Amino acid sequence: MLVTTQKNLCDNPNSRVRREAVPGSAEVYPMMKDKVPYGAILLGEHYFYQQEDDKPEQRTGIAKYTHLWILEDGAWKMSRILSFDHAPAASAPGTRKAITLPHSTLDLYAGTYEGPQSGTITVEREYGTLLLREWRTLVLCCFPETETQFSSRNAT
Repeated sequence: MLVTTQKNLCDNPNSRVRREAVPGSAEVYPMMKDKVPYGAILLGEHYFYQQEDDKPEQRTGIAKYTHLWILEDGAWKMSRILSFDHAPAASAPGTRKAITLPHSTLDLYAGTYEGPQSGTITVEREYGTLLLREWRTLVLCCFPETETQFSSRNAT
């Protein structure tokens, strides 16, 4: 993995890559033992930017991240980093475009789904979108981008 990164991102000395947290996307979950913090999980999304030579910096992608922080000897230390669900910059929030699908296509996704970690989720078609509900509570509203790809927004 390190060799792949070095060959692709780091191979060009005239190229610079940086990440920037998507505003409002960070969530922190403390880890406690006997009401004393020993760690924390940080979740969020980050943009990737790349600059080559003297060209202006460009947003090139977006991804989700998870960081595991451990409290050792009174200091917070980053223990693990995961970056996943990478997508091109065109998939960044605010740039996705919903399309209109026939009700018959959306109805193909309607039903009840069960998973060991998610429990029971009900998918319903409503006004050209798919609504995901967990025990009658709206969890996500999903907008079609293609016939098989949907973007979601928290329905709070």
